[in-house]
Amino acid sequence: MDSWEYRILRQWIAEGAKNDTGQAPKLTALEVAPTRRTLYAPDNQIQITAKARFADGSEREVTSQAVYEPSNNLLEVTALGRGTFKKPVETTGLVRFLNRQEQVRLAYVPKGFGFT
Repeated sequence: MDSWEYRILRQWIAEGAKNDTGQAPKLTALEVAPTRRTLYAPDNQIQITAKARFADGSEREVTSQAVYEPSNNLLEVTALGRGTFKKPVETTGLVRFLNRQEQVRLAYVPKGFGFT
C-alpha cells in the first residue's frame, strides 16, 4: 500500500476530502518522449517518458502515472514506461494521462537487416 495512488488518496482524505472540481489546474498538454525511435539489435529496450503541462503554467513529470498501450504484444511496456521488444517489429502505441493521449512510433530492427 505504498503506491502513489494510495498516497494521494490518503492525503486527500486527511485534508478533508474537499471537492476541488473547477479549482484544480486543467491539463493542457502531454509531452511524450521519444515520439519516434528505431532500435537496432541487440538493443531491444527503450524508456518512454511523459510530462504534463497545466493551464497555470506548472509542469509535472508523470511517467509513472501515465498509461502505456502498445498496439501489439511484441512490445511490452511497464507501468514505469520501460519498453522491451520481444521480436523485430514496427509498432505504434498510445501514452495516456488524464484526458490527453499521444502516439509513439517505435521500431526494432534485427542485426544485419541490410539497410544501406
